[in-house]
Amino acid sequence: MSPTIFWRLIWKEYRMLRGFWICLTVAAVAIQLLAAWFVDQPVEDLVPIVLSVALVMPTLYVLGGAATLFAVERETGTYDFQRALPAASWRSFLGKLTYAVASALLMFAILAPTAYGVSRLRVAQPEVNLRLCAVWGLAAATALVWGMFFSLLTKAPLKAAVMATIVGLFSVYCVAYFAETMFHADFWHVALWILAAAAVVALVDLWLGLRWFREKAMFSWWAARWNRLRIVAAGKSAGASSRPARPGGPLFARLLWQQWRQSSRLLGVLAATSLLLALVGIVMYGLPPRQRGFLGPLGAVSLAALIYLLPPIVGACVFLGDQHARRFRFLAERGAPAPYVWLSRQIVWGAAAACWTALILVAMLFLLFRGMPEADVLQAMGYMIGFIVLAYTSGQLMSMFLRNGAMAVVATVVLCGLLCFWSRLMHAMQISWLWSVIPVPLAMLAATWLRTPRWLLERNGLRGWLWPLLALLLPTAAILTAVPLYRVFEIPFADPGFSPEKSFRPAAEEELAAAELYRRAGELRTSARVLEAEGDLDATWDRYLAALRMADRLRVRGAIAELLNADRIETDVYGALPDWAARPGQTPERIRGALGQLDELARRRPSPSDALEADFFLTRETLSGHLEHPLPHSPLNTEVQLVVYCTRRLPWEKARAFRLLDFLAQRDLERVRLAERQAAEGKRITQPTDELAGPRQQWLETTPFLRLCYSQHASHLVRSILRMETRRRVVRLLLAIEAHQHEHDRLPERLDDLVGPDLDAVPIDPYSGYPFRYFPQGLPTAVPWSEPSSRDEHTLAAGTPLIMSVGPCIHDLGVGDAPERYQVQLPSGYWYQPESDDEVCRRAWLFPLP
Repeated sequence: MSPTIFWRLIWKEYRMLRGFWICLTVAAVAIQLLAAWFVDQPVEDLVPIVLSVALVMPTLYVLGGAATLFAVERETGTYDFQRALPAASWRSFLGKLTYAVASALLMFAILAPTAYGVSRLRVAQPEVNLRLCAVWGLAAATALVWGMFFSLLTKAPLKAAVMATIVGLFSVYCVAYFAETMFHADFWHVALWILAAAAVVALVDLWLGLRWFREKAMFSWWAARWNRLRIVAAGKSAGASSRPARPGGPLFARLLWQQWRQSSRLLGVLAATSLLLALVGIVMYGLPPRQRGFLGPLGAVSLAALIYLLPPIVGACVFLGDQHARRFRFLAERGAPAPYVWLSRQIVWGAAAACWTALILVAMLFLLFRGMPEADVLQAMGYMIGFIVLAYTSGQLMSMFLRNGAMAVVATVVLCGLLCFWSRLMHAMQISWLWSVIPVPLAMLAATWLRTPRWLLERNGLRGWLWPLLALLLPTAAILTAVPLYRVFEIPFADPGFSPEKSFRPAAEEELAAAELYRRAGELRTSARVLEAEGDLDATWDRYLAALRMADRLRVRGAIAELLNADRIETDVYGALPDWAARPGQTPERIRGALGQLDELARRRPSPSDALEADFFLTRETLSGHLEHPLPHSPLNTEVQLVVYCTRRLPWEKARAFRLLDFLAQRDLERVRLAERQAAEGKRITQPTDELAGPRQQWLETTPFLRLCYSQHASHLVRSILRMETRRRVVRLLLAIEAHQHEHDRLPERLDDLVGPDLDAVPIDPYSGYPFRYFPQGLPTAVPWSEPSSRDEHTLAAGTPLIMSVGPCIHDLGVGDAPERYQVQLPSGYWYQPESDDEVCRRAWLFPLP
């Protein structure tokens, strides 16, 4: 035989599968480009993603192509024509196999360089690439041999693809677990076992392929028996149809019966497969763990195949029977109304989808009784129903637009995956599915409804496709336009209250200056303690005053970190001032002079809101890309990571982040400035709350672009203002008490005695709004004591004079006598009524006199 026939056979296979090959290749390249654009990860993490796409798509192509190679000859009626050609069966088998393998390798040869190109020619870890290639290479080999096996035995490519998928999954799973449990094989030895099993199936394929043209002789007895049964069944149906039709739409009823007859075989195959998968999954999950053996996870594999594989296949079968051999021409020639045709197909396969849904829900309910939380099961059931709706509507669309069943199934899987991804993204963004997802399946149903009249008449021009395409494109365009607008304008406009373009020192210079000031302040405090021990009290106060001024310099247009460092310096100085005031040789005039200088410092102290403005400016610079992204303040869950990867390249998401940042800046600055005013006026300072209320928290959770670099600094700042204002008021009281003691050789009996020469008025506790409690005789018993915000616990001796602030853990009711006027909060969060001052002081802030 001339080799020309062999190449013509190759050309025939090329024309049959080229559309499928081109679609998958283009889709793979598009997915790789989108992954490289959206997923802002290190290159080492990006390479496995795009390389997986380059391996998955050839595997899907091999599965669909192998299931089509031989079965399509019977489906299109070219089997007898090929038997009449002067070509041996082995040449036809070799031509089909050669084209399938060569075209799959060509697809990988195109996608692999594309994968490395979009990842900027970087290579991930070699063992990762090698394992990926091994896994998907075995998957492709298994799909090839099982697809050809069922393609040789069946007459429908879709049946061959379904059975090849299910049997291939089970065979790989069983061989892998057998090798692992019986021989304790590692990954590469398991791969050899799977390859050996595929080689056995390949030998069977070779034997069937060489005898493919002798199929009638091989199966003549079975074919005769089957044809006889078909003739008997056809006679019975003809006899039944000769009876007078019932009133109420006989034409529609006949269309239903015709759809049932041409789909019954495929429905039977799918029903038997689904029942088998459900039975295996339920039985395996029902067995005790010790009795499952190496087939234990087979239940999970079965249920996954039942849930994720069969619904897209059911949807892709809606118009498959009419596409076979262009049977829809029979309906067009007899004037069957297009709405009846569309509705009859949807009812039959819609009922099948409903049965699959019920079967899946039964399996999910079984998991509920196996100990899975009820809320998780109900949520999973809702997701499954939504998935089945998307899978069915996507499949019925592809079954009308594509004539090849296997190609329709693969296209359905890809389209359904994209729609599920979109649905998950909308859920993560907390956007209502009522307008962002549900119109999509309705649009796909409307597209097939509008296409049916022109599909029956084979009108494939622009007019034939105009209305279906509009039904698909208009809702899609509306959703893709509405989602960005909603994401941006969901956040109300707000003026942050300061100019974002406010000039700040460069970060590096600012950090160096802050570090130098912090170091010098530490040196001043150390030298002050040395001078105090030597008795030079004036020089000691000069050192302390210089350290306080350096703390204020740190606050000048510094960020939050500099503000906290300034608070540490000031806290250390305030902790040392009472001892300085109690030193022998101290005079009331020197102490009163120090009080006056402290008041002068307070009037010139920089506002803490300046640090908050600086922090918001740095956050804006980070969002603009001028600074590197900081580490997230809290671990991100899967949905937040999904939103991060899918939105960080979208301009409207950046606009939403800036808009939300301005809104939060306005809110936070209002809280901080309110605390500043209350502190300056000597009033009670409102304690902050950590959580954002209502929709504000939802906005921040659904804007991970900002969540990665935003922290609720307002709460920290208000707490800092509370702590520092408490220390400032207490240290003035302690210095005034020491001045009174040096002047009168005794402690004041009441704080009101200090008003006049030492204080203009007795300061109130910023936590409660009531005066500080003063214990000139101390407490009758010793109590545990530690510095505020310190974990170092000491024992305060009985009889030690002290000032008490209620602090953040005590609520002062202001009514009644102590201790009945207080409510104390335990570390567990429980509030209770104390019975003595000792219980109050154990949770309060205590400031003992030296």
